[in-house]
Amino acid sequence: MNDLNEYQKAILSIGEILQDYDDDNRFPVYGFGGSINGQVSHCFPINFCRDQPELAGLGEVLGAYKNSFQYVSLSGPTLFAPIISLACDAAERNQRDTSSQKYTVLLILTDGVINDLDQTKEQIIRGSELPLSIVIVGVGNADFTTMEILDADDNPLEYRGKRMKRDIVQFVPFRQFKQAHYSLLAQETLREIPGQVTGYYKSRGILPNAPIPASHRHLAIEQSQRALLGHQSSSTAPIAIPVSTPPVPPTGILPSAPAYF
Repeated sequence: MNDLNEYQKAILSIGEILQDYDDDNRFPVYGFGGSINGQVSHCFPINFCRDQPELAGLGEVLGAYKNSFQYVSLSGPTLFAPIISLACDAAERNQRDTSSQKYTVLLILTDGVINDLDQTKEQIIRGSELPLSIVIVGVGNADFTTMEILDADDNPLEYRGKRMKRDIVQFVPFRQFKQAHYSLLAQETLREIPGQVTGYYKSRGILPNAPIPASHRHLAIEQSQRALLGHQSSSTAPIAIPVSTPPVPPTGILPSAPAYF
């Protein structure tokens, strides 16, 4: 990994931890703080395909990240609210279908700069009522005081008289773990997510679905993958997830200006 920059190392290191919690190993990946054809965007798919922003596996994620710099130049300001709003919209759709018990994790890689703190607080407070967790990974040696505020372990976020319902944000400074064994990074990245997942479902009185027997799990995943490819399946049985050990599909987010690399 010596030829990779810190953002690429973070994508690879954390992606290897989170990818096994996604049943089809496909991740919607967005960038923010970039100028495309002279227009600054704070939420754009890095494969430039809005209808299909998902990328298959970490190799494709890293490839699309590198390729995007042929078309994107760095630009400020750095806004978190649009991308968190997108994740909230997805979690809101999942919330309507309680039978699927889908839970979303938004992964944000950032240098620590943020220019819309109040709007970001507002979206996190909104997300605290949804099946959503947010992992913020700080890359580089910047001052991450603002990220610690968003983590809100000691002081729950409030905005315009509204207070967050539960803690959904985990901040991880990558510099503390980049030379350590990956298990330590895994432990820190996932430390709060199990409690956040079970806390959400308990707060809504939703009991876990029955787990799929091991003998049927691969068949269910294969049928899910065929459905994604447009093939008809003889069975419509969903992959059932026990809330106690749920898959957590990560949404990878690329770093923001001014330090895209």
